[in-house]
Amino acid sequence: MLNLLHPETEFGITEYSDLTTEEFRSRLMAADWEDKFAAKKISNNGQNDETQKRYKRATPPANCSCGCCWSFAVIAAIEVQYALKYNQLIGLSDQQLLDCDNVNGGCNGGYPYYAKQYAITNGLKQQYYYPYLGYKITCQSSAASGFITYLRTFTQLPADENYLVDYIYNYGAVTM
Repeated sequence: MLNLLHPETEFGITEYSDLTTEEFRSRLMAADWEDKFAAKKISNNGQNDETQKRYKRATPPANCSCGCCWSFAVIAAIEVQYALKYNQLIGLSDQQLLDCDNVNGGCNGGYPYYAKQYAITNGLKQQYYYPYLGYKITCQSSAASGFITYLRTFTQLPADENYLVDYIYNYGAVTM
């Protein structure tokens, strides 16, 4: 049934199919996996509510219906940076990343690093010209008309809570 619903992916029996979640984690994942990816409370380091107001206007709400929240995170961060640099809000296409970034997994997940690499190489269409559908289709970026924004570069930040708070305060949104 899954193969019919998702023809771009092949589902089947593997050597992991009969493992329980606990067995899978204990055999194949690092012992500190959950510690590395657990949500952490970040203090505001004395910064005021103005920071939140400053970026809230540029970050659209995400409607991640198919496992593509990675694309929403990347698009939102790029939109914030664009708004800060040009003082103009634009909506970029989450669907384009979902459909056209073949390194990431579409509705099956993805990584911001590779999505940003895609944006550097291919550019991003506006949301208006390449709207979000909530499922993956064949890439339409060459058929969609409209303005293209290219990401020039991005920076990998250290996994240091205080550094991230200061960076966000001074430079805007990040993806993790």
